[in-house]
Amino acid sequence: MPDGKLNFLEEPIQDTERRTEKPVKAWTVLIVDDEEEVHTVTRLVLQNRVIFHRSLRFISSYSARQTLEILDRENDIAVILLDVVMEQNDTGFQIVENIRKIRKNGTVRIILRTGQPGQAPEEKVILDYDINDYKAKTELTAQKLFSTIVTAIRSYRDLQALEKNRKGLEKIIDASASIFELQSLKKLSSGILTQLTSLLRLESDAIYVSMSGIAARGTRGKYHVLSALGKYSSYDGCDLKDLSDSNANDLIRRAIEEKKSFHLDRYFVSYYLNQNGSEEIFLLEGAETLSDLDINLISVFSSNIAIAYENLYLNLALKESQTETIFTLGEVMENRSRETGNHVRRVSDYCKIIAHALGLNEEETETVRVASALHDIGKIGIADSILQKPDSLNPEQADTMKKHTIMGWEVLKHSTGSILKAAAIIAYQHHERYDGSGYPQGLRGDAIHLYARITSVADVFDALTNDRVYRKAMNVDEALAYLRENSGSYFDPGIVDCFTANQEAILEIGKKFTPGTVSLEPSSDADH
Repeated sequence: MPDGKLNFLEEPIQDTERRTEKPVKAWTVLIVDDEEEVHTVTRLVLQNRVIFHRSLRFISSYSARQTLEILDRENDIAVILLDVVMEQNDTGFQIVENIRKIRKNGTVRIILRTGQPGQAPEEKVILDYDINDYKAKTELTAQKLFSTIVTAIRSYRDLQALEKNRKGLEKIIDASASIFELQSLKKLSSGILTQLTSLLRLESDAIYVSMSGIAARGTRGKYHVLSALGKYSSYDGCDLKDLSDSNANDLIRRAIEEKKSFHLDRYFVSYYLNQNGSEEIFLLEGAETLSDLDINLISVFSSNIAIAYENLYLNLALKESQTETIFTLGEVMENRSRETGNHVRRVSDYCKIIAHALGLNEEETETVRVASALHDIGKIGIADSILQKPDSLNPEQADTMKKHTIMGWEVLKHSTGSILKAAAIIAYQHHERYDGSGYPQGLRGDAIHLYARITSVADVFDALTNDRVYRKAMNVDEALAYLRENSGSYFDPGIVDCFTANQEAILEIGKKFTPGTVSLEPSSDADH
């Protein structure tokens, strides 16, 4: 074959790889040769083949420039059948250098074909260039070409699997880092649902697949939806029994009954049983057929999910214990001062309403809610004769009473936890006034910490609307009027506006924690 053209020897062709069913995806083969006949014969021999359950898709290129243009737009080429001699004697080698060194593509399999092996000795080519096979066109029969393509595609498939595994593990690392930062059940469940969706779309073309999902949680046999996306988004927060999609409901129930994860058709259902007895179930619809690699990746991620839930439950238990301790301390001071029962509970909930209305995030809102319970912790250092005095304090006693802000600061200032640090500031500043006439520092406006400004409004309102040992309570309307009258002087105007705009919620808290009636007698002695 001196002319270097591709002429296949007669040889029986085995049909072991032929299949009648439609392949799900094609392997892309790029034929690079300046001879049209080479393209025609190659396609003729290989066009009906199915390799590893996929057909072959052919792209033809007749020059180096055209090849590079194809490489710019095609990112899933499995095999390149590359002629060495085209425009120049080393055109094929230049293309190899571009693919491996400039494009950094180490997965595509490159098979050099030459009709003039003397111009490109095999040993030198193999040693000097990153190619995967070298064939003289004279030695290629139809069956040998097919075998060569099968070997190349097998290598490409394995490299793709390794790359997919690497990317999958990177996603798991990123996903795990993000879910471990989430500190609420709803956010954690929503984050896991999103990350599972991402992991199940590892193939580049799967981004176009629509996915829907549900994250459900069960305790003591009662199940509800913590988070939902896609077509299930309307079920967010509902009881599982209200999930009208019977197929999704049945699959979730099956996971609960069997206590295991499974993949069925286009559904992936993940089940976790935590040490505290709660059950977490994730259902994703739209998941394509999962490979063993996909399942292994999800399994690795699942172990991290279990750890994330355990850590969250431990953190929540710790926070609940800390919160209960804080409220208990606040109530101890409340009882010692003989203040109306549930004062710290009401003040805390008022603070929560204000913080939410001001647009504080969930974490900050919870911080000010809990920390405000210790606003009067400094009264631990005030004598009972002053705290429980049934009438107005004399000037000396009033000065002593004012020291409870400093005492509260001294008790809490060395705390390192975010809630107790906030409590120290609130205890120190909650009697500062917006116009600078308050104590102990005479701070003005925004120099007073926001948490203290919030607590000040909540504390004064509750003091005014409940009986104290030294006076009777105002009614609600009069107390709100007092806040408005002193807006801009005693109180931050924006906080007063938020508080008065949420009267309905405020009254509900009053009903929840304070039985009985309030009198109509006004009083301005809110600092006792």
